[in-house]
Amino acid sequence: MLETIPNLQTAWFSILAPGAHITPHKGVTKGIVTCHLGLIVPKDRDNCYLRVEDERLNWEPGKIFVFDDTAVHEVRNDTDEERVVLLWHVDRPMKAPARLLHKTFVAGLKKSSFFKAGMLYLSSAIFPNRWRKDRNVIPNSSAARFLLPSAISRPFWR
Repeated sequence: MLETIPNLQTAWFSILAPGAHITPHKGVTKGIVTCHLGLIVPKDRDNCYLRVEDERLNWEPGKIFVFDDTAVHEVRNDTDEERVVLLWHVDRPMKAPARLLHKTFVAGLKKSSFFKAGMLYLSSAIFPNRWRKDRNVIPNSSAARFLLPSAISRPFWR
């Protein structure tokens, strides 16, 4: 499915543990929009939601919603069930000069330590046995939490 999405930047499974709260935050660029596809949604959908500014959005299995993540948003799962969505970012449609500026910004961002810390954090969340707390490489930086907030919704150290 992902290979059919034009202008795909990133994609991952966002797993939100029961009782989890991702505090209000904003994305880093207007050049990207965020998409969520509900996969596993708690039965009590009213208590598991994404708030974007003043609008509350509830996931439904098999349904997609798209939002501008530079708006202040937060996520709550005040249920006793796990929530799983496929989360991906795509380039916002724009004219040539802005598109070139955006591609340059994203290329620079992907080379930055900010982005690399986030990727390290995400890979440790997906492959928890690859990382140990006693190593010098603990991918738990504020940059990683800011860049990939959905990846920290569930503890990954065992």
